[in-house]
Amino acid sequence: MPELMKKRLIDETEIIVMGKKPKRFAVPKDKATGVVKLLKDYEIRDDGITRMNAFKDLHEKNSEAGSILKGERYTAGMTQVELAEKLGIDQADVSKMESGRRPIGKIMSKRLANVFKTNYKIFL
Repeated sequence: MPELMKKRLIDETEIIVMGKKPKRFAVPKDKATGVVKLLKDYEIRDDGITRMNAFKDLHEKNSEAGSILKGERYTAGMTQVELAEKLGIDQADVSKMESGRRPIGKIMSKRLANVFKTNYKIFL
């Protein structure tokens, strides 16, 4: 099974896709994060299902950012009320963000990232 590895170079990141015949790619540092994020979206889990397919129904029902928010909240064992209190907003606003009825802007995504100790870009 292919394995993704990263190695930092001076002006670029070396990305190696492991397999029968490994392939090496030199990607500019500013683009490497996006490449790795794109590849992670299609990573095959142990059960053979990609992340995008596993959550396809949620992304269709809600926004992708809303599904990610709901997943992060669930993983943290937090209710909407608890998250709302940490963010200083109403529970209804959390519900709207999770359902895609309210967009998650850059400022809110940074606040969410602080709560969940993650990169803010996953909520955009």
